[in-house]
Amino acid sequence: EAITISKIMTHQDKFNIFILNFSFIGWDLLSGLLLGLGFIILNPYKESTYANLYLTVKENKKNLLEDLKNLV
Repeated sequence: EAITISKIMTHQDKFNIFILNFSFIGWDLLSGLLLGLGFIILNPYKESTYANLYLTVKENKKNLLEDLKNLV
């Protein structure tokens, strides 16, 4: 059920999510050059970005998810 909801939520946003992940490649490389110390700062930043992405997608698809819950 959770996978189905996730597919519905990200149906039209998969390319944007890919671009978001792709935008962190430079930061990942820089963190690797700093012997991994950069990941201490980078990981919380990435996780908060993904959390904000989830909240934004959830808000945009709110009506669709409510309709899905009514069907179940």
